[in-house]
Amino acid sequence: QAAGPRRSRSRPLAAARPRPALAGGSSAPAAASSSARQTAMAAELVATGSPGVCSPAFRDDGQLFVASTPEGSIFRVDIGERALVEVDSTGGQPSGIAFDAAGALHAADLAVGAIMQREAVPDAESGGAAAGGAGAHSGAWISSVVDYEGEPMRGPTSLATSPDGTLFFTDSGPLGEATLDSPVGSVFAVVGSGGGRFLKPILLKSLAHPCGVAVGAGGKVVYVAEMLRNRILRLVQRPAGVFHASVFHQLSGRMGPSAVAVDERRGGTLYVAHFDAAESGATRSEVLILGADGVVQGSIDIDGPELSGLALSPDGKHLAVTEASTGSVYLVRL
Repeated sequence: QAAGPRRSRSRPLAAARPRPALAGGSSAPAAASSSARQTAMAAELVATGSPGVCSPAFRDDGQLFVASTPEGSIFRVDIGERALVEVDSTGGQPSGIAFDAAGALHAADLAVGAIMQREAVPDAESGGAAAGGAGAHSGAWISSVVDYEGEPMRGPTSLATSPDGTLFFTDSGPLGEATLDSPVGSVFAVVGSGGGRFLKPILLKSLAHPCGVAVGAGGKVVYVAEMLRNRILRLVQRPAGVFHASVFHQLSGRMGPSAVAVDERRGGTLYVAHFDAAESGATRSEVLILGADGVVQGSIDIDGPELSGLALSPDGKHLAVTEASTGSVYLVRL
């Protein structure tokens, strides 16, 4: 599936705050007072222009990428230009993307109904455009997971990689398919290495729209955002390979959590994107900050109700947030 031509999208933004120190941007001054620290936790709009934008993912070099589910596109976020630059397309509807330790790009694709993979990654300097406007990737996307015991995936929605190479993903199909009265969403893991990799169900056909997953404690703990039950689940391996699930945090209000990220540098702090439907009349949302004990420590206010993804930068200094209804990408200095 060939990628589409390179596109650069931007529109004027309200101005004038220093940009974060990431690939493609300049450095922001360090916070030195209580008020400065509060300002540093504010979300800064760094790019906009693609409705349905979701699933921010950092490459090891600090480059930030996002997906657009309705357009099927993968974008590089140009912090300096405050623009989204299209570098690839899955040919379907990617709802989640993630890089593994080897730099391969993985995508959870609703339309294809598969976990997809490409070994090469977009070029950071050219924005992924080769001569003649071709896409960045050198090889075709391949579908690495399409079914479990002969039954097709409903539609993978999110994914995360573990330090040992295990790939965890949620499978729930589009919103409305795995519901409170029909909780058929699942969590799977792709384990092993090389030709010995196999698909293992962790929670099978028992969840109401699981749509976010994150790995903590060096791969020993997995967190899952179960949107329609408005809660975060925690799965602990004890012993290795045996997962025990419990409710880590029960939310209230809004529709439910859509994404989760684990901050190992800050003692296992969790960031939870609390989603609501734009049709509800909501105009704002928040990222909840949970301690390792599950207690709420604070929140980050975001314009727009439909939070659709979270990611921590490789150096742990920034949190990327996507909001689907406005097609916006934010960065929060931690």
